[in-house]
Amino acid sequence: MMQPCNNTSVGILVVRYGALLLIERRRPPYGWTLPAGHVDPGEDYETAARRELREEAGLTATAMTLVHSGRYANRCQRPGGDWHRWAVYKATTEGNPARSLTETKAMTWADRPALGGLAQVTRQHLAAEADRGTWRQQPGLGPVFLPILGSLGWVGAQW
Repeated sequence: MMQPCNNTSVGILVVRYGALLLIERRRPPYGWTLPAGHVDPGEDYETAARRELREEAGLTATAMTLVHSGRYANRCQRPGGDWHRWAVYKATTEGNPARSLTETKAMTWADRPALGGLAQVTRQHLAAEADRGTWRQQPGLGPVFLPILGSLGWVGAQW
């Protein structure tokens, strides 16, 4: 049986050459996201962020700065996971990204125009202009990342 959701999640901004590191999730909720995940029992948010960055992107954080926090409607697969309290960190890293083959389908660097295109796909999906099959094959940003990245100035505020 799946453990109940603790409604706590972290996301990690890794910025190089004006672009954000994004992963495409292999499991629900599908979409392009920052490296991200739940805070495990006994972890604080920063420890969870360091772990998720290592697990999903193969990177070690040399410094972490909290850049955003907030509560968002954000459904996950765990029972009770209809919302999450997010902490988003900007990380300075060492090493080259190497995606998790079990957790991710792909990895890319996305500049602001590319993020805007992914955000538009998400807006169309949320407005029911795209079906679920299309979303799984060509997803946009994970919906929770529209307001998060919008608040950080990475995507337009029209989310």
